[in-house]
Amino acid sequence: MHPLSLLYRARVRCLAVCVLTLLSASEATGSACRRLTTEEQAEKLKLFDEWATIAQERLGSRAISRKRKIFEHRILGDSSACLDPASRPPPDPASRPPPDPASRPPQLLAPPPKLTKNSHTLHPPTPRGELSTEWRCIPDATHRRFVPDAERWETTCRADFESQEPWAFRDPYVEGGESRRGLEEWASLLPGKIVAVIGDSVMQQWMDAIDCESNRNGLKGHVPPWMQKILQGSGSTKPVTLKNPNTNDRSLDLHLFYRGDRLFKPEEMASILNYTDILVFNFGLHYHDMIVYNEEMTKLAKQLDDWIAEEPANRYVFFRETSAQHFQGMTGSGDYDSRDQFRNKSTACGCVEIQTPDAQSAWWQDPESHKDGNVRNKAAHSIFGGRPNTGIFKFFDATFPRYNMHHETLLRTEKMQICDCTHMCYSPSFWTMVHQQFYEAVSETLKKGSSGGSSR
Repeated sequence: MHPLSLLYRARVRCLAVCVLTLLSASEATGSACRRLTTEEQAEKLKLFDEWATIAQERLGSRAISRKRKIFEHRILGDSSACLDPASRPPPDPASRPPPDPASRPPQLLAPPPKLTKNSHTLHPPTPRGELSTEWRCIPDATHRRFVPDAERWETTCRADFESQEPWAFRDPYVEGGESRRGLEEWASLLPGKIVAVIGDSVMQQWMDAIDCESNRNGLKGHVPPWMQKILQGSGSTKPVTLKNPNTNDRSLDLHLFYRGDRLFKPEEMASILNYTDILVFNFGLHYHDMIVYNEEMTKLAKQLDDWIAEEPANRYVFFRETSAQHFQGMTGSGDYDSRDQFRNKSTACGCVEIQTPDAQSAWWQDPESHKDGNVRNKAAHSIFGGRPNTGIFKFFDATFPRYNMHHETLLRTEKMQICDCTHMCYSPSFWTMVHQQFYEAVSETLKKGSSGGSSR
């Protein structure tokens, strides 16, 4: 067969996969909300099957079967799920069939443990925060190019920022008056260590905050020339050096670098591990299939266990929890995958409070549903929790209530708009609280490591 014919066929199969994805995620959800007739439902199922025939060679029959089952379930689904969350009737526990253990992911036969005593699954969402009348969204360094006030980021990193604009430090979701352990304590706790930070753009926001705060409080040190070799060898960026406050010996400074990866790739992870003592990572928001996520994170855990075993006295790993999202959608979870994709493009974006504290039982019945915005963290806790020299860096609970602290409309034109209910406006107090969470995770994990720790 002519090479161009093969290329054409491959492109058609890729197109078919894209169409199936759109049908599964968008068309079915919208159809349930529009209450299709029986004839219309049959027509859409026929359309799905036609595209599935083309895409089967690429996806495989098992994946096609699973997607069709979900598609059919949503086509024939209960339209009451489309009601506004405030007016939606509460579910009747007696009407919910018990989950079938055989349908659960094979590596999670028992429900994951509860996260913490302060987890949102054990108490109602944090009350709505009252923003100061002076408050306005300060764009973070990563997304400032999309907003009109792009240069605002530069002023936040100056030493006089707090005295000039104290309103920016009055965060409605952060308790005031607390003494927090932050960057200075990191540098004291990890003298001379190299920390690799890997993850998506929310992780990059954290690195930007570290860079900014260290510059504001005078803790930012000089990045040594040898760091360039690390950046080149690992494909990383954003080096930050924190001066050790207890000594003038610059060899005891703490060094961090960042690599942006949305998904786990074993070869690229190996290139990172060659150059670091401590790994802080997150993979989550860019995984849209929980079966795949569990499989990938289990592989990653094995790779990290092997790496730690080579030098257990010096190597540590920290999983940073995946952040909450606040998109409008019929499930009330705020999750991007369940967002309302049928909103009028001329309507301004609006991020909303999370209405679904927990829908773990729905997850067991339908692994691809995202009725619970914390589903990825529950899986990650069960995979990474309790492993040697491995800690959990809490983050979800801190982001859970912050529905009104996003960029919202990131970009808007006549033909499209980008709604951002994931990335957060810059708040020094929020990131100081996050720094405290990381300090606690490191301190606790180091103590366990020195005392023998836990093993699996």
